[in-house]
Amino acid sequence: FYKPAPNNIPMSNKSYLCLTGKVNPTRTFLIALLSKYKLLQHGHVSYFGENYTDPEFDRQPIDFYKNVSYLSDAAKSIIEEEIKKIKLPIIADANRFDAKLSHTKEFNAELYNSVDFVIVAETYGCTNRGNFFPTEKTAKCILMNKKFIPIASKGFLRNLKKYYMIEFDKDISHLTDWCDTSFDNLSSLEERIKKVVKVTANEISKK
Repeated sequence: FYKPAPNNIPMSNKSYLCLTGKVNPTRTFLIALLSKYKLLQHGHVSYFGENYTDPEFDRQPIDFYKNVSYLSDAAKSIIEEEIKKIKLPIIADANRFDAKLSHTKEFNAELYNSVDFVIVAETYGCTNRGNFFPTEKTAKCILMNKKFIPIASKGFLRNLKKYYMIEFDKDISHLTDWCDTSFDNLSSLEERIKKVVKVTANEISKK
């Protein structure tokens, strides 16, 4: 079970939280879009890149996005342009990513307490292969009773609500249905990411 770590120092208030963990093209595109639309400054965001990730834990380079078929040439151009502008690592509370940080059962609750909502960059299999496989990234939001927007497979949100109702008799719709959730019905991963960023921008503009 995951639990908030004790004695974390309070953090400045921001609109959203986005912890990306391991580098993959999906998360790189997300960060590029947040940069393009000047949304990074509004969030507690982490993105390490390969130079700030323990190579014994993960070796995927940022440039791997060039090899994937699920991102269009236009999306890849956005990544190429924006990544040059970003000074890495982008730090939320840790400046290096490794197995210990990834697998710890305690987490910094102040990151969640200091934001209005979380962009959950779910794990590769859940996002790219169409599987329904919610991880601790989603579970922490529910544990902290924090609104969230997932970057995940088509129908993930619908399946997640059903799963929590069946398995735990728990209605989580107040955490999921607080914003435009039409991204959950989009077949294209690239379009889902773009829609999530648009929703994020819209919510920030309301403040």
